[in-house]
Amino acid sequence: MSVRARKDNVIYANFGGKTRVETPPPAEKRRTVGLSHQQAFIKEIYELRADSGRISRGIAYARNGNVVSFAVHRDRILASVAGSQNDPFTVAVVFPRRASDDMRALTTALLSEPGSLANARAGRLTPGMVTTLLADAPTDVRILCDCPDNSDCCKHGVAALEIFADKVGQSPAMLFDMRGLNFAQLERTMQEEARSRTASVNVDNEHFWDGGELPTLPSPKVAPAIDDADPDILHKAMRTVSYTAVEELRAVSDLEDLYDFLTRQQ
Repeated sequence: MSVRARKDNVIYANFGGKTRVETPPPAEKRRTVGLSHQQAFIKEIYELRADSGRISRGIAYARNGNVVSFAVHRDRILASVAGSQNDPFTVAVVFPRRASDDMRALTTALLSEPGSLANARAGRLTPGMVTTLLADAPTDVRILCDCPDNSDCCKHGVAALEIFADKVGQSPAMLFDMRGLNFAQLERTMQEEARSRTASVNVDNEHFWDGGELPTLPSPKVAPAIDDADPDILHKAMRTVSYTAVEELRAVSDLEDLYDFLTRQQ
């Protein structure tokens, strides 16, 4: 899909006084506070391409409701961003296509690792999952806009990506929807696989109840607890109830004597 500039969408006129917007903090400070891997990656897409002015104006657009429509499609997001012109501009953010083998490998990892599906639903994705769902590098993502700005990323693109990062933080499933993966279907697949494994297990009830030969019991290493314990932890515990180092050493010594006395009584 290509988005071309429309000349009839540019009006060279004085639109009157402009409303000042609050300048957001620098991108570096925003990215270090409570962001998931996927949110940080999405923000990097525009941070590596746009200058501070475009980033500031784009984030202000996102905060002030200038993104009038937003939709996730297969391998891309589409947004309409209202600016200083009469009509909103159309932004398309296109992510690299993924082969079916990549999606199959991701699905297999989610279904085979305990807790992976629950973590993904909660947005706790590994960096490898993020690159599979988004791109190998932020610069691999294409940003297209029909505004007259010919830069790599205009303020409308920044606004669309900022909204995308916010929505992904609220609903991590959006990333999977963009790649044609559905959490409900993944859960059904996991349940069906579990049922099939259970059904395939042939339990010999007679052998189970009558018993069988037990495996050889292990031979654990036997060592005195006082010798096998960490002395640093013991000293740290005694420090909490001792006023001086001398009292600490005396308390440890008393415990060792008590241990020796009790073990000799066995």
